[in-house]
Formats: sequence, structure tokens, C-alpha cells
Amino acid sequence: MVMRKNLVASVLALSLAAWSVGGAQAQSITQALIAAYNYAPDLASAHLAAKSSAENVALARAGKLPVIGASVGSTYDWSIAGGDFTDSTLSTAGLSYNQTIFDNFKTEAQIEAARAGAEAAEYQIRNTEQNVLLAVVQAYMDVLSNRQLVALRRENVNFYRGAAAVGQGSAGCGRGHAH
Repeated sequence: MVMRKNLVASVLALSLAAWSVGGAQAQSITQALIAAYNYAPDLASAHLAAKSSAENVALARAGKLPVIGASVGSTYDWSIAGGDFTDSTLSTAGLSYNQTIFDNFKTEAQIEAARAGAEAAEYQIRNTEQNVLLAVVQAYMDVLSNRQLVALRRENVNFYRGAAAVGQGSAGCGRGHAH
């Protein structure tokens, strides 16, 4: 539960940071975060691993259940001895019920281990969520930063082109004039 609150607080903080960059970017970063959350294969994998771990708890709990067995069998024998034909049929049926009374706490330990594995898988989901969302925000902020860098470099190029034009214009002023 604490991890969920931290995740929500992180997303809100990142959204606030994105909103401070600009209104249009805040909406698009929100969309990027939502898309990453919905379609990231790492998250899907973490969710499936958690489901699998939860199934291990059910399997471990099955160790406390009784084992019931049933069997049915039939044999048919025949023989011919001295011209006499004899046959016999033997049918059997059986039912068994086994219940472990005490296994030195082995089943309880297996259940606890499976439960701990399921809990660890839930925390792994939270970690993966944070990593995916952080990667999205970092990539988004890198794009914004690089756009600003491109704009500054364009301004520099325009400035130097203007300076070169002025330089070209003033360099030609003194040519061809003899004093």
C-alpha cells in the first residue's frame, strides 16, 4: 500500500513538473505516461509473474487437502485342461482416502514461501511501474531539452549568418578606391 502511494505521488510530481514546462506538453506527457503504463511489455510481464506467483500459493495450500483415490479392476481367466473348459472372472474395486495429519510443518512452510514469493512479485510490479514511468519522463524531458537546444543553435546560426553578411558588406566598402 505504501508503494502504491509513493507511485501515485511520483506520477503527480512528474505531471506537475511537466505542467510547469508548458500546458501543451503537460497533456502530451500525461498521454505518454498512460500509453507507457498500458502497453509496456515489462509491466505486462511483471503482472503475469505476479499471477503465476499467486497460483503457487494455491498449489502450496493444496498440500493440506486429502487425497482420494479410486480403482476398479477386472480379470478374466480361462483354460482348457483334459477337454474341460473352465473360466473365471475376478472383479475388484477400491477406494482410498489419505490425509496427512502432521508433516513437521513442511506444508505450512511451503505456503509461507509461496505467499512471500507472491508478495515479492507484487513489489516487483511497483518497481517496474516506477522504472517504466521514469524512463518515459526522462525521454520526454530529453526531447524537450533537445528541442530547446536546436532552437538555440538555430538562433546562433542566424546570428553568425547575419554577422557574416555584415562582415561581407563592410569588407567590400574600401575596394577600388584609390586615395
